[in-house]
Amino acid sequence: MANVKMQHNTNRSKSFLSFSDEEAMEKTSLILATADQRERWKYTKGSDILELFLGASVKQENTVIKNAECASIHVGDSGLEIEKIRKQSPIAAFGLRKLEKINKIHIDGNLAEPVTLTQRGQPLPLLIEINDNASCQLHEFVDCEENAAVMTWIKMGENSSLIHARNSFRETGKHWQVTFNELESGASYTMHNHVKGSETKRQDVLINFTGSDSTAKVISAGTVNKDRKLDLQVICDHSTPRTTSHQRIDHVAFENGSTTFNGRIHILEHASGCNAQLKNRSLAMGRETTINAKPELEIYNDDVQCSHGSTIGQVDETQLFYMRSRGIKQKEAHAILCEGFLRETISGPLSASATSNLIPER
Repeated sequence: MANVKMQHNTNRSKSFLSFSDEEAMEKTSLILATADQRERWKYTKGSDILELFLGASVKQENTVIKNAECASIHVGDSGLEIEKIRKQSPIAAFGLRKLEKINKIHIDGNLAEPVTLTQRGQPLPLLIEINDNASCQLHEFVDCEENAAVMTWIKMGENSSLIHARNSFRETGKHWQVTFNELESGASYTMHNHVKGSETKRQDVLINFTGSDSTAKVISAGTVNKDRKLDLQVICDHSTPRTTSHQRIDHVAFENGSTTFNGRIHILEHASGCNAQLKNRSLAMGRETTINAKPELEIYNDDVQCSHGSTIGQVDETQLFYMRSRGIKQKEAHAILCEGFLRETISGPLSASATSNLIPER
């Protein structure tokens, strides 16, 4: 009988977590070069976000959590599937490998007080696990003074409920904020996102329905001032039957500001009975503004109810003239119009502070 020697491809069997910096960067760059990833990173340079993890000073105390216990664990012990994450977000996988540790919060029961989360500097990635039938509110304040990547994984058990309110108003530095959500059967997730653009601000919200009869809502209000940028990407991946998603996104771009929204609804062949709605409005309030909007529907099942719409407009000069004729100065008129435009999407538990930060002074 002949002796047969088996040769293994070490790069294929090797865990991404154990790659050298050069190997990890090379493999991540290859994925970013694919057509799908190029489209997703069309208006924000993926290389700029990768650089946030190089030489970053990560400290556990950069994350301040109230009303919940937090433990720091190694990424390899977190239960996060690194290869699955690489397919969803290769940059997030690179960041996990680079940062090595992750903070973990476990929610059980119905919490009377909201969990408060304040992110500063370069925080550790965060994993939030919510037990079956548990419910809580999460109030998140992203206040990173410098360049930073903020990564959050939320795993929701059956019939659990989470209201997630997030305020992100820093206008300096390059920031990436990515949230991964997994919803088991009957889970309910609502995000109230309030955001101002910065030198570069990229937000990704990725929702994966892993159980039937679950619901997710993403409601976002954003403003972009002069020479600032905002890029919001939302993906709702319906892989199970009778799931519901709702995206409601409003952005206002002031003079020389740039805003991008890409919302995607993906319904797989076996996910019948789904209901997915997407509505996006963008308002140009000033000269030389840049607005990019791309709603996407990718549906492989006929037994669904889906709709999407996106509108881009400018300030109504007739309204401005009317207000000016009544003695209202232009600055105050812009503030009034901005507040009226964002009224429906400045919502949730942190709406008061969002109003004071997003609406211009009169």
